[in-house]
Amino acid sequence: MKVLFIYPNIQSGVAPHFVNGVAALSAYIKERGHQADLLFLNDFPAKERLQSQIQQASPDLIGFSTGSNQWIFVKKLVKMIRTFCSIPIVCGGPHPTLAP
Repeated sequence: MKVLFIYPNIQSGVAPHFVNGVAALSAYIKERGHQADLLFLNDFPAKERLQSQIQQASPDLIGFSTGSNQWIFVKKLVKMIRTFCSIPIVCGGPHPTLAP
């Protein structure tokens, strides 16, 4: 199985950084013989760019990790992704955990 993690960092003013939760899940997946990639988004991507990046990764599952400040962007990204593919999508991180 191939998992593509997407971590939105859009309009946060925070430089790209290490994401502990995604790193732990990625290591767990890889230890079990699967593949994992990370798409770290500092800017909201154009649809064509996002579609190309997802097609290039060719995932079986897309996983978002998000806090509450990024939730609005995750909803927009998922809606955009649904216009060009039907890959299963799951959301985790602080926001989905604390405000399901």
